[in-house]
Amino acid sequence: MYPVCLLVLAFVCGSRAANIDDLPPNFPRCHRNDPELNKCILRATETVRPYILEGVPNFSKSVVNFSIPAVVLQDGNQAINYRADVTDMTMYGLENYKFEYFNFNPKNLTYTSKLAFPYIYIEGNYHLQGNIFFAPLKGQGAFHVNVSRTSVSTIQTNKKVMKNGKEYLEPVVSAPKLAIGEIVDYKFDGLFLDNVEIAKVANYVLDQNMGLIVQELLPTINKILMNKGAVVSASSGCTKFDAVCLVGISRREL
Repeated sequence: MYPVCLLVLAFVCGSRAANIDDLPPNFPRCHRNDPELNKCILRATETVRPYILEGVPNFSKSVVNFSIPAVVLQDGNQAINYRADVTDMTMYGLENYKFEYFNFNPKNLTYTSKLAFPYIYIEGNYHLQGNIFFAPLKGQGAFHVNVSRTSVSTIQTNKKVMKNGKEYLEPVVSAPKLAIGEIVDYKFDGLFLDNVEIAKVANYVLDQNMGLIVQELLPTINKILMNKGAVVSASSGCTKFDAVCLVGISRREL
């Protein structure tokens, strides 16, 4: 989820383009003093969709069937205490993203956006140990989770920097917030294979409390998504934005 937001932000607001003339001819030119600046930026999020879907060599990977080789989820509180090692994870549905808004405030150099997904289907392999509402959690195998109406709201602050005598915008802080809608379907193969009775109890607890469980997991998931988004972008060279200019906004107006 966050990788999509990060990549779109990079394309729309801060790619490596040296100046606005480097952009494709059909790319919206958004000017800071335009009273409909935010509409222009929102249109740009659709213009870059083919690049987001297909990926760009040496810049970004495709978000279609987006894969994450390995990730660790780990946390502990009174309700949930666990460690989950997830491997070979693939996320489907990221290509169906839709920005509800994407705004830039020229006065404080801040972007705000909300990105929505009709559904996201996740599959992979897991190894899990822990407790959930005092019921033991243990298992390993394949899993899938299908969620609907997921969204990511992001605030990014920026600062002006000088490079070769010209002004650029450089990100200072990006703060995404993930909201998960309905858990439509899920399955974890290999959960409690060694104890049928415990499996029944644990599965009942999962079924009855999935919404609460997700809320407990959100802080950890947010942190993981931010880290993975940074790793994905670092591999394509855009995490630091290397003294980024606003490619959709004319530099002469900054």
